[in-house]
Amino acid sequence: MLNDIGPVSVVIVTFNSTRVVRAAIESIVNEKLVSCVFVVDNASVDNISDVIDSFGSAKIKLIRNANNLGFGVANNIALEQITTPYALLMNPDSVMGKGSVETLVKKSALYDRAGILSTAIFYENGNLQETYRRNFYERQMEKGNFLRADGDICAEFLSGAVLFFNMKIMKEVGFFDPNIFLFFEEDDLCMRTTNKGYELIYTPDAKASHIDGGSSGSSEKLDMFRKYHFAWSHLYVSSKYKGKGHAILLSLKLIVKSLLKLVIYLGLNKRELARLHRTRIAAGWDYFFGINKRGRV
Repeated sequence: MLNDIGPVSVVIVTFNSTRVVRAAIESIVNEKLVSCVFVVDNASVDNISDVIDSFGSAKIKLIRNANNLGFGVANNIALEQITTPYALLMNPDSVMGKGSVETLVKKSALYDRAGILSTAIFYENGNLQETYRRNFYERQMEKGNFLRADGDICAEFLSGAVLFFNMKIMKEVGFFDPNIFLFFEEDDLCMRTTNKGYELIYTPDAKASHIDGGSSGSSEKLDMFRKYHFAWSHLYVSSKYKGKGHAILLSLKLIVKSLLKLVIYLGLNKRELARLHRTRIAAGWDYFFGINKRGRV
């Protein structure tokens, strides 16, 4: 049965991720259904090639980008080259459980309307991550309890930490929106998939672990960079599904609210919180005036 279904290509996007990516590759490179592993590197300054070379595997193909193109665009570069029926997208700080690739292939064959599937994903301490939820604007309004699924379910959203594509369906849907540099790209993709009439399936029978936020380390500059893109991308995706006017109103609210908080935190000499709201003001301002800086902040 599995031979009739076909092999799987894996895509891992890295950005200064050598600290964690070895474990990700080790978890899938020897899986019998994995035919190719694309590692797409976004202009890292660490020694990603040394990690790849250490495996000595012809399965692994390193694609080096001259600039940091962001999560979605980097994935798209590999996805456009894939000819296998399935693709597994992994964060570099994710590790697949043994046999989980095969489980996902079987589940995809079972649910032939599923464009994207995902696994149960656990933190390092063994706690389950909330990786399947309602779509991005409804889950912000409804803070309901997270219900643990005991079996396969249809979801409105699947986390980008681990995504399994039925490539025939996803070529019809389209891959990641190139206007989004970072954050909410999987929300947009999930929305487009369900809007096309296809399903998102979460299965706890396949498992992975994930170091949340561990893919590229942390620094004050990088944290502000992420917060800027989180705010900008939220406004952009809101405009796609709630309308341009709604997003413009959100950007104005963000600017005014953050400006007031900036003044307060500057007065209290709370510099970190002041920087946060300065960053949010910049994101709201840029969105309002139609500026998409992508990797530049």
